[in-house]
Amino acid sequence: MIFSILAFITLIISICIKDRKRSLCVQSLNCLFEAIYNFIISAFTGAFLSIINLIRSFLFINKKKFMQITSSMRKLYVHEFCS
Repeated sequence: MIFSILAFITLIISICIKDRKRSLCVQSLNCLFEAIYNFIISAFTGAFLSIINLIRSFLFINKKKFMQITSSMRKLYVHEFCS
């Protein structure tokens, strides 16, 4: 029960924060608390979806690094397979 309350509190806090990166960090905590709570109540599908949402939040936090990596992977793919 405590993790569901923590998830709700972090959700409210993430809505109140104006800075994008800080808001996403708090939202990541929300996803983590939801995943823990879902594991405790044996809702494994919900826990899996919360972990996917956590990964997505981390990708949005590190958007520039992620875009650089995917851009270089696309260039490598085009160079290797399309030429």
